[in-house]
Amino acid sequence: QRDSTFYITCVTFLAQKTLFKVPRYKFERGSTVFKDMFKIPAVDTQEGWDDANPLKLEPIKKLDFQRFLMAMLPDYALKPIDMGQEEWMSVLKLSTLWKFTELRREAISHLNDMKVEPAEKVIIARQYRVEKWLVEGYTALIKQDTIFTANQKATLGAETIIKLYKRRE
Repeated sequence: QRDSTFYITCVTFLAQKTLFKVPRYKFERGSTVFKDMFKIPAVDTQEGWDDANPLKLEPIKKLDFQRFLMAMLPDYALKPIDMGQEEWMSVLKLSTLWKFTELRREAISHLNDMKVEPAEKVIIARQYRVEKWLVEGYTALIKQDTIFTANQKATLGAETIIKLYKRRE
């Protein structure tokens, strides 16, 4: 008989030829995507059950997944974790993809003061659906005293640049 509280089921993931074995409950509780996936009755040959049958995370990069796990499971790290902007961007990317609401909120909180060019902030905001950053990026671009750079034009596209010029007038 297995103890109902202290018998922890793990899941094995494979990201870029590297195996990760982590507590399954963190994925079930944090993400509707994984919760639904794990509702399927377990069999010994089910993906994620063991090293021979890992849950393949293609095309997820190993480094992004490591960073995601650092944020999700900080107590499991063997050394202190120093998470900077790049690390939290990985967390935002995967928490958005997999619908980890709380972890996504934490990543956004850590990234609120990120140092990026306004056009880049707009692109990141669009990609990860962060309305606050979208407003901040557009506001900074509208208030900018100089003409838009070639990089800003390329990043945002002609349609957005035209709309921003109109807002400046």
